[in-house]
Amino acid sequence: MAEPTLVQVFGTNATQTATELVISKADLATVGLTASASNTAESLMVALLQLAKIELNATKQETNSDIQVTILDDATPTIIVRNNANYRQLSLTINLETPDTVLESIQTIINMTIATRTDTTVAATVTQTSLVNALITAFTSAGFSTAIDNYTVSTDRILVYKVDVDSTKTFGSNFLRIRITSALQVFQQVMTGWNVTTKVATNASTEVSMGIFVTTTSIQFVALSAGLEGKFVACTQGTLFMLLGLLVPSERPTWWDLNSWSWGFIFISTTLLALRSSARFPYSSSEYEFLSSVRIANFNPQTNRRDVLSGNVLLTSGNAGIAGKTSRDIGLACGSGSARYDTFSFPPDTKQYLLINNTASGLAMRIQ
Repeated sequence: MAEPTLVQVFGTNATQTATELVISKADLATVGLTASASNTAESLMVALLQLAKIELNATKQETNSDIQVTILDDATPTIIVRNNANYRQLSLTINLETPDTVLESIQTIINMTIATRTDTTVAATVTQTSLVNALITAFTSAGFSTAIDNYTVSTDRILVYKVDVDSTKTFGSNFLRIRITSALQVFQQVMTGWNVTTKVATNASTEVSMGIFVTTTSIQFVALSAGLEGKFVACTQGTLFMLLGLLVPSERPTWWDLNSWSWGFIFISTTLLALRSSARFPYSSSEYEFLSSVRIANFNPQTNRRDVLSGNVLLTSGNAGIAGKTSRDIGLACGSGSARYDTFSFPPDTKQYLLINNTASGLAMRIQ
């Protein structure tokens, strides 16, 4: 359905410009107004409400979910006493509705893009150079722009990527630093600034590594490009798994000022339930976790399918409440007993989710 139009709410002759709303008294006359040059403000208000009520009512809303304002009659008049006189009172109830985002203080900052998956592989024998080149290719597939820095320090290779949330704000950009050692250990950290000349970070998080690759086995990369909200490179070598990249949840608190704190998170555990921000954060700690449960584990015996709880709630590690929320295209799935990268579907719905972590409360992303 569609939003009610100007004509539907304010009458056949209603028009508007950037500075004016024009409503014809001829349209108000259809609901009982006797038009004159001296109509009272109250009579005009009543006529406007009565006219709008023709379209904005509960009956119409049942067939058009885009109606978010309804005007309801109280069919029974009441007698009230005011200033020692009796008055017959007829009541109208105006309901204003907005979609429930669960979090009252949360604002939607971006629209999620359904993730695009790209698979690549680096063959054995894996070297530092072949791993770096494969990561560069995968990060491009994940939606990152060209690295703003790519250099060697001692025996380590460093890649730095920039992701803007709102580049007009002091801390409106995230910088993701990837470090690959000669021993094939991969680290990541997030920061609010990077100097390409001095190679110095601003407000850098603590580095995190999820493991060390070996040279003798090929590595699979699954790049997931989901617009600003999710840019990830999942790396698998045998039982070793790591998720590199950046999460920018689509909903953040209205009070979270990007002139004071950054908005972007890296995963810091192979459970994919723990995250970390840069060193510019509003709480007692830069670490966070998804609201999860071990009960989100097995397939539903009635449908023989695995449920996905969509829209991940980000909690503070300092027990200070809710820090944000992802879109419904990121979720936690009943992943126990599944294989990594299984897809979950829910006929007749055409949505599909890719299981990234095959555990209870396993991270999943929508790919269709």
